Amino acid sequence: MNSEKESIIDYLKKPSGYMGIVILCATVIATYWITSHFQANKELMIEESQYNFLTRNKIDESDVNQHIQVYYDGKEIYDPHVIKVTIKNSGNQEITADDFKNDKFEISFNKDVILYDASITNAVPSNIQDEIVLNLDSQNNRLLINPFLLNADESFTLSLITNQETNIYYNFRIAGISNTKKRTNIYISKFTIIIFVISVLLCIGLVIKMFKSKKRIPYSLSDIIALITIIIYIISVMATFITTASDMSKNMQQYIFK
Repeated sequence: MNSEKESIIDYLKKPSGYMGIVILCATVIATYWITSHFQANKELMIEESQYNFLTRNKIDESDVNQHIQVYYDGKEIYDPHVIKVTIKNSGNQEITADDFKNDKFEISFNKDVILYDASITNAVPSNIQDEIVLNLDSQNNRLLINPFLLNADESFTLSLITNQETNIYYNFRIAGISNTKKRTNIYISKFTIIIFVISVLLCIGLVIKMFKSKKRIPYSLSDIIALITIIIYIISVMATFITTASDMSKNMQQYIFK
């Protein structure tokens, strides 16, 4: 039994054995990517955040009402809040206007909320900004959006001004997408996670191979280049993870509809 284990270890120490593991991992990744890429997947991702306009601009609350008053279009706002809502097609299939089964995409708020303004502050690509039609219904505390077209990875961001902090509700019917929202703290694709885990394992395996070698110089130039490449990738994924987590900590919530 020991000889069998030793033979496997000896095989893995050889370049052919190590490359065999790399090729096997690459095959698994390629198979997963091909099947997930070509599988029809309709998915809508919504990110939302809100903040108090006064505290965000570092205005002392004691100055509010005494020295500072905020007006919008001639109306005084005592507790102005800015809400950012990003709507993105995170699937690989387009969402068309014909997919909408009710007239509007509705965003609504608490009953005592006054919605003063709504505008599109960002769109990817930028030319879809002119295609999105907003209908402000202040009387019923809601924003109505006409059926729209979003290709894969396209998105637009709404900037809303209200008189207070509020819960946000979404009401829509889109073919192929459930109206049940699933909250996710950090959105990282399964493909990225798989690549990251495999990279960590390859990094560990490469280090073990280098330091268990019986050669006078236990590593080659190709080993060093491979190790540096893997480490750089691991660091970049961790940096993306940390940046996303930092964004989420800034009162941002993310939902997936699929």
